[in-house]
Amino acid sequence: MNEHFNKAKQLYKEGNAREAITELQRAINKEPANTKFFITLGIILEGQGKSEEAVSVYRRATKIDPNEPTANLQLGLLLSHMGKYEAAVPPLRKAWIGDQKSAKTANALARALDAAQEFDEAQVMYEAVIRLDSSLEDALFNLATLRFNDHKYESAIAHYVAYMVKAGESSKAHRNIGKALAAMGELDSALHSFDKAKALSRNDATIYYSIADVYERKGDFGMAIQNYRCALEIDPQYHEARFELAKCLRNNHAIDDAVAEFKILLQKCPGHYRAMNGLGTCYLALKDGTNAARILRQAIEIAPGFAAGQYNMGLALRAAGHLDEAQIHFIEANRLDSSYKVDHPTQRFVAATVPRS
Repeated sequence: MNEHFNKAKQLYKEGNAREAITELQRAINKEPANTKFFITLGIILEGQGKSEEAVSVYRRATKIDPNEPTANLQLGLLLSHMGKYEAAVPPLRKAWIGDQKSAKTANALARALDAAQEFDEAQVMYEAVIRLDSSLEDALFNLATLRFNDHKYESAIAHYVAYMVKAGESSKAHRNIGKALAAMGELDSALHSFDKAKALSRNDATIYYSIADVYERKGDFGMAIQNYRCALEIDPQYHEARFELAKCLRNNHAIDDAVAEFKILLQKCPGHYRAMNGLGTCYLALKDGTNAARILRQAIEIAPGFAAGQYNMGLALRAAGHLDEAQIHFIEANRLDSSYKVDHPTQRFVAATVPRS
């Protein structure tokens, strides 16, 4: 073995990374086709925080041998660590092809694919991880989450349960089981899972949000409002919770409270066109056509393709007696979404008159 390489290893072991790098460069000068020297140099550069230099060195190794598993693995891991997931996938694929018995390689590829939103292949790779090393609990959790996002709820639940068998009780796993059960329409079972999640983590705003959503679906607006407020007590910047709270208040006929919540949200998120639409529907309920038209016009200026906003703008204009202009918005709402029915394009009336969210 090259004496410079041996000296570099000894120097690095002694904590002298700078001199080790110098010796490795000398080793490379003598044997420029030795990928092991490049890989070792890359690892030392990584340890020194010189990520870009390390990437360059690993790439040099893969140019010498495009299928070298360790060089591809190190390159892919480093690119993933740098947040460059799409760039990490190709070398990690090569590393996996070169060593299909490595759970570490499979897991690295699965995570990069997941982060790069290549979800189908990520699921396949997480399955490979679990086959190779079932002790890697995170792979079970991540696979369960991908199954959930793919609407394979029963499979997701099974994998979350398997994860907890190995890793112990988990508030996130119970929460996600609850969300899967809710998506399947099993609302009472979902609430039971959310209660388990809440017992493990009382400061997770997303659990209260999920509970509120289920109560809202059950028609229990009081409990929904209570849990949305709990979510906001934990996280006042949870904008989606505030939006849903405002909608729930409106649907529960607490219009003034809904107006207040929509206004708070619009102070924090001035371009939130759905909140503008919600506020506009509140003004319609209060028979305030002027303010309804003003705020709804802002909503459709931001999002002209928002069918509910177009429809509600039509309601506001019709309430104000502007029938021709109202009809333009009703027809546009129908063009964007056929569920917004127009009796006849030449007439001034639509089938429904209830504001839409």
